[in-house]
Amino acid sequence: MVVAGASEIPPGHALKSVTFTSSDGQVIQGWLGLPDGEGPFPAILETHGGPTRVETGRFAPACQAWLDHGFAYLTINYRGSTSFGRDFEEKIHGDLGHWEVEDMVAGRSWLVAQGIAKPDQVFITGWSYGGYLTLMALGKRPELWAGGMAGVALGDLAIAYEDEAETLRAYDRMLMGGTPREKPQAYATSSPITYAAQVKAPVLIIQGRNDTRCPPRSIEVYESKMRELGKPIEVYWFDAGHLMLQVEQAIDHQERVMRFAYRVLGTDG
Repeated sequence: MVVAGASEIPPGHALKSVTFTSSDGQVIQGWLGLPDGEGPFPAILETHGGPTRVETGRFAPACQAWLDHGFAYLTINYRGSTSFGRDFEEKIHGDLGHWEVEDMVAGRSWLVAQGIAKPDQVFITGWSYGGYLTLMALGKRPELWAGGMAGVALGDLAIAYEDEAETLRAYDRMLMGGTPREKPQAYATSSPITYAAQVKAPVLIIQGRNDTRCPPRSIEVYESKMRELGKPIEVYWFDAGHLMLQVEQAIDHQERVMRFAYRVLGTDG
C-alpha cells in the first residue's frame, strides 16, 4: 500500500473560534471557516447532533468540502451543548427547539452583519439532533434560509417516542419533562411538523430506513404533511441505521447535499 506524503495531501482551510450574542444576551461560541476569495459568500450554518455534544476546531471532511467549493461555514455550539456549564446545557429542557433556533438565527445574523454571508444564500444543515434543528428552524424562521439539508432527523417527537427503545424514551422524558401523553403541548411545540405550513425554503432529508434512534415513521409523517401542503421537499432513503459507517456512503450523502444546494442557487457547482 502506498501512503501519500504530506506534500501530496491538499491543504485544508483552518477554522477559527468566534462568538456572537443570541436574542437573550447569551454569548454563543462557534467555529468559522472561510473559503478562498472575497466575501460575501453563500454560507452553511451547521448544528451538531446530541444535543449533549460540543463542536471543536477538529478536521471535518464535510466542512472542508463546503469550503473547497466556495461556501463559508459556521458550526455553532447552541444552547444544550456541553462544555459551557450546566445552566447552558439544561436551558433547553422542556422547550426543545426554542433556544437552539434562537442561537441559529443569531449565528446567521452575525454572518450577514460581518459581510461573510449573502443574506439570501444561507443554508442550514445537521445530522440527528442537528437534522431535527434544521427542520425546526426552517419552520419557525422560514424567511431566513435559502434551503435546509437534514440528515437522520426527527419530524414528530411524539411519533418518534412511540417507536424508540425504552432507553431513548427515558432520555426524552428527561429532556421534555414527561411523556407525550403527559406533555402533549410541549411535544407538539417542539416538533417540526407543527410548523410545516410555514416552511418556504426547499428541504432535503436523508434518512435511514433502519434507524432506531431517529425512527423513520417520524419522517414519513413529516414528508406526507409537507407534500399535502405543496412544500418543496425531497427525501432520500438509504438502507442503513443511524450512523454512516461506510466512507462511500458518506461521500454519496455529501454529494447529494451539495448538489441540492447548487440547484437551489441555480448553479452547477
